[in-house]
Amino acid sequence: MPSLTMCEGTGCPMRDMCYRHITTPSEYNQSYFTDVPYKEESGECEYKLNGWDEGCGHDQNEKYYDN
Repeated sequence: MPSLTMCEGTGCPMRDMCYRHITTPSEYNQSYFTDVPYKEESGECEYKLNGWDEGCGHDQNEKYYDN
């Protein structure tokens, strides 16, 4: 499981396409955004990660860490 901040996706129309929402969280210690980062005014989320099936550029077996 990659170490990344997950997103609950509440109110976000992109949640079903974002890896931060659709991936399986860690069973033991998983971080989540305090507030969903989607900005309704602009219709964008600067933290959206495309799901693997959409080709986000990372291999599922590659270690990927948030900065």
